[in-house]
Amino acid sequence: MDHSDDATPTHRPLPDAEYRWLGFHLGVNFHPQIRLAQKDGHEFAAALTEYFDLDNVKTESDSWLLTSRRHRLVVNVGQSQLELHCEGPEKPQERYDVYFQKLIACFEGRFHPQIILASKAMIHGLLDIDGDARVFLAEHLLRLSSERLDPLKRPVHGVGLRLFFPAYEVKEPEGEGSKENQADWQVDVRIESWMNDPRKLFVEADAAWAEPQPWNERSIEAVGSRLSTVSEYVKTAIHRFVTYQDDSEE
Repeated sequence: MDHSDDATPTHRPLPDAEYRWLGFHLGVNFHPQIRLAQKDGHEFAAALTEYFDLDNVKTESDSWLLTSRRHRLVVNVGQSQLELHCEGPEKPQERYDVYFQKLIACFEGRFHPQIILASKAMIHGLLDIDGDARVFLAEHLLRLSSERLDPLKRPVHGVGLRLFFPAYEVKEPEGEGSKENQADWQVDVRIESWMNDPRKLFVEADAAWAEPQPWNERSIEAVGSRLSTVSEYVKTAIHRFVTYQDDSEE
């Protein structure tokens, strides 16, 4: 698609645009269950203050909620689940990898879980569009013309696409040089125009690992890398998908 006027928007991601992350999330389901006594909750909070400034500690009988405004962190502890959240990060994603790893290590030191039942990681952020993200999604990504939308008889405030990719395993034929290609994790992807500003594209990837494994140094190191795995997937595979152009669009 050739625009002779440089001021004409392309309605595509800006060539040098980078993702501005809005939030990071990491979760671990564990066994055996722990007892959510107030005393244990406050002792866990005290251990965390070695690394983070906590503003609020709530220790209910069914969950604990610990927050740090300075680090943009929320820690939620259930009887068999640890969830770590960051909304509106002010530091790079790699810094939150370190924060989350410290939180997991601190939890392990207090409660000594034995098995990781499952884990999950989610990341969401924004990508700048030269023009309107709704036009980009409708015309370029989904190939929906304005005529195709006319029967809806409503103004379009938001446009989105959702893709779900299951865990899979593909084995090549046996022989010299054979190998196994696999993704042992599933991911749910949302690509939408951002409701707060149509010039931005909202992208979210919510991934899960369902294979139980012993809680040990190696497995916890793998869980600590989940956020980086999902971030890299968005910045590479998903980004190639949203910026793809075929010859008919030139």
